[in-house]
Amino acid sequence: MLQEIKIRYFNESLQIGLVNWREVYLLKPQIIKLNVEVDEGRLVYRATGSNRRISYKRLKKGLKKKNIFRF
Repeated sequence: MLQEIKIRYFNESLQIGLVNWREVYLLKPQIIKLNVEVDEGRLVYRATGSNRRISYKRLKKGLKKKNIFRF
């Protein structure tokens, strides 16, 4: 089953794409949807089964507006 994802913002250094602040995808090496969590009062994203967290503040620093379609 193919699912079309329209990514509006892209962070090249982290290889992460945002549809909006609730839908965030890790694009390399494969497309993985990241879970939204709150850690000590800040918004963070984490892949299922991973301990690595990426804060929204860090993600926001390298965002560029792009329209990317992924399947």
